[in-house]
Amino acid sequence: MTATAERPASTIFQRPTSHTGVWSWITTVDHKRIGILYGYSAFIFMIIGGLEALLLRIHLASANSEFLSAGEYNAMFTMHGAIYLYLKTEGELQERLYGWMWRGFGCFLVCYLLATIATLVLIPRVTTTFADHPWAWSIVLLNILAIANIPRAIFQRRPGYAFLSSCGTIAALVCLFGMALYPNMVTSNPHPENSLTIYNAASSPMTQGIMAIIAAIGMPFVVTYTVIVYWTFRGKVQLGPHSY
Repeated sequence: MTATAERPASTIFQRPTSHTGVWSWITTVDHKRIGILYGYSAFIFMIIGGLEALLLRIHLASANSEFLSAGEYNAMFTMHGAIYLYLKTEGELQERLYGWMWRGFGCFLVCYLLATIATLVLIPRVTTTFADHPWAWSIVLLNILAIANIPRAIFQRRPGYAFLSSCGTIAALVCLFGMALYPNMVTSNPHPENSLTIYNAASSPMTQGIMAIIAAIGMPFVVTYTVIVYWTFRGKVQLGPHSY
C-alpha cells in the first residue's frame, strides 16, 4: 500500500478567489483572461502611439508650427528618438553625447558582467540547453563580438556601427534568455513539473492559423510605414532660425 502525500497549501501566495468584477480581472491567473488583457492593452497603446505619431506629423507639416509647444513636443517624443540622438546631432551637443556614450557603455558592461556571473552561480541549469544544442554557443560568440564592437565603433567615431552592434547585442541577449529558459516560459521553482512551457501554453492550431493570417496581412503595412518614416527623417538635424 502506498500513501500519497498532499501538497501543502501555500500560506504566502493564495490563488485569487474573485470571479466577477474589476478585481477578478486584475488578479486573474486564467490564461484566457490574460490573453484578452494583452490584446486590449496592445490595441489601446497602438491607438495612443498612432495618435502621437499623427500629432508629430501635424506639427512638422509646416514651418514655425505652434500646434505643439516645445515642452510638449520634447516630452512626448524624447523616448521615441533618444537612441538616435547621437546620430542626428552635430557640433557641441554631439561632443557632449560622445562622453555620455562611453559612460553608458561602461555602466552596461558592469551590469552585464555582474548579471552573467550571478546567473551562472545561482541558476546553473541555464546552461543545460547549450549542452544539448552546441550550436547555441555561436549566439554567445556573436553577442560577445557585438558588445566588443560598440567601444571600437565609438572610438572610431562611427556611431552607425555602434548602433547596429547595440541592436545585435539586444537581439542576442533576448535570444540567450529564451534559450536559457527553453522549453519553459515561466519556471516553477518548488514544482518544476508545473512550469509553464511552450507546449502547455500553446494556442490551438486554429488560433495560430488566424494569427498567422493577421500577421501576414498587417506586417507589410508596418514595414512600409517604418521605411517611409525613417527615410523622411534621414540625415542630421540642422539648427537654423526655426529651431528650438
